[in-house]
Amino acid sequence: MTVDVTVLIPLLFIVAIGSYIQAVVGFAFGLIFLGLSASIDLLPIPTIAILISLLALVNTATALYGNYKKILWPQVLVVLVVGLPMIWIGIMILDYLSGNNVKALRFALGVTIFLCAFTLLQQPKTDAQLSSTTSFGIAGMFGGLLGGMFATSGPPLVFQFYRQPLSMEVIRDSLLAIFLFSSFSRTTLVVLNGAMDQEILILAVIAFPVVILFTRLARRFPPKLSEKLLRRIVFALLALSSLTLMVS
Repeated sequence: MTVDVTVLIPLLFIVAIGSYIQAVVGFAFGLIFLGLSASIDLLPIPTIAILISLLALVNTATALYGNYKKILWPQVLVVLVVGLPMIWIGIMILDYLSGNNVKALRFALGVTIFLCAFTLLQQPKTDAQLSSTTSFGIAGMFGGLLGGMFATSGPPLVFQFYRQPLSMEVIRDSLLAIFLFSSFSRTTLVVLNGAMDQEILILAVIAFPVVILFTRLARRFPPKLSEKLLRRIVFALLALSSLTLMVS
């Protein structure tokens, strides 16, 4: 089958932006990809979510290569144990809305992206000590639900991890590890449900080199911007795309 160039070119551009930013700060790939793609009606939302899962696998694996020793495994495992079952629930909600009320789905996505973007804009106050296991479990629950619905589990997890008294490297690599396992789990569930078609696979295969290239570029040539300014840029992109979804 042939690939529509009018879909492929903007998709690769969005993938490049999301891959670069995620490799720098450890989050936002899914939100950027989903928000920008859905706001311009590039592809149906369920298809975009599947692509995010596939591409996030490559993005996170590439970013984590050689950097896995700093992962905070006890807390990461708590998040995964609680969050992975919620992915399945999120997928069921997405399937129901996409089949019965697409307008409500777009509005829900717009609201979700805006709230997530606002959360990411805030700089959580660092706690004096690590949060409780329950706190990480709650973050994993909401992250898993968002991961299932929109393949964007980042915001509650980012908020949880960024307020821990940990180095940026530990936070970033721990988040990437969670996203790696979450993306693998969501992709597996999609395959078992028979929702993976040839068009999605072709688009993903074409986009894989872009993910790897811009993830590597971000690791080697990080932007000369403060994290605060970078967060504001991401917020502006996401806020614009969310408003487009809510009014369309």
